[in-house]
Amino acid sequence: MFKIFKQKFKGKEERKEREKIEVNEEMKKRASEFQRFFEIYHFNNEEERKNAYNDFSELLLLNPELIKHSSEEIAKRAEDYAKNNIDLIIVQAEYRFASGIALLEGNVDALVNYLTRFNEIRERRGNERMFDWTIKNPVRAVEVAKAFYEWKKSNRGVK
Repeated sequence: MFKIFKQKFKGKEERKEREKIEVNEEMKKRASEFQRFFEIYHFNNEEERKNAYNDFSELLLLNPELIKHSSEEIAKRAEDYAKNNIDLIIVQAEYRFASGIALLEGNVDALVNYLTRFNEIRERRGNERMFDWTIKNPVRAVEVAKAFYEWKKSNRGVK
């Protein structure tokens, strides 16, 4: 009896480990694609390139959720958290993930919507504790997001 249980448990652990490796490989692929784009995209100066890269790398925190869910699913979860007065840091993290996925999906309208929606929630909730998440130039950020999508589409087709 114990031997059967041990085999089942071992099988589950191996499957979890395989899934974890697959997710990590996909994350590395997406991160390197994003980095390549920032190396070739034209910025006015090095400071602007660095700021844009920092803004978007903040959006693309390496988290397995970026692969498993659509931006709409995560944004809906963020809305639910906001409605239930869950800590603003958690709401912010969910919108951050949703924004990152929207960028990867090439959905610039959703990206702008999530950033705007989070700012509305933040203003309504006041001085609640949260971590720093400021996009220095939102208009430029949207331009870069559009350029990233076009670059991705022209190079390999949009998935």
